[in-house]
Amino acid sequence: MKPNDNRYGDPALREALRKIQQEIDATPLPDGFEERVMNRIREENAAQPHPTARKTAFSTFRRVAAAVLVVAMVGSIAYAAFRMVGGSHTPSARHATNDSTPPAEALTAHGDAPVLFDNVPLDSIVTAVAQHYGRQVCFLNEGLCSLRLSTTWKKDASLAAFINTLNEFDGLQLTDERDTLFVTSTPTAEEEEAE
Repeated sequence: MKPNDNRYGDPALREALRKIQQEIDATPLPDGFEERVMNRIREENAAQPHPTARKTAFSTFRRVAAAVLVVAMVGSIAYAAFRMVGGSHTPSARHATNDSTPPAEALTAHGDAPVLFDNVPLDSIVTAVAQHYGRQVCFLNEGLCSLRLSTTWKKDASLAAFINTLNEFDGLQLTDERDTLFVTSTPTAEEEEAE
């Protein structure tokens, strides 16, 4: 509050306030007063934790939490990419393989015994079966010729049963039309999920 403040309209009141202010300014402080005030402020501050110490602890927690979230996110993205690209590299008994191991062709089974195709190229399998049923073979996707499969074939079973067995492989579709077996590729389940 200053003596010439306009809030106090009475000139006598203003003059009285001005005199009081001058007396306060002229009064000296007791010896050691400033030092006692500073010591008291230091004591109060020492009892309370420093505000920057709390900020540091909080920011450290936030940094750790952010790092954990980043690692989890990167791991999730890597897992999703792995699943989209191909998933597992160990083929199951019902999945087609395309490795370079030599075929163990068992096309000369005797009688009605099932024929075991173990890692045999698809064109060899389909050609042998088509000859047995008196059909021609047409590959609409030449890349499928070298695809290697492991499956069994019962000679006494119908051609439709054999076609259904091969159609269970991911990415493979056989159809029998006009005495010809047509071999085409279809999107795999993993490719359909990616779309």
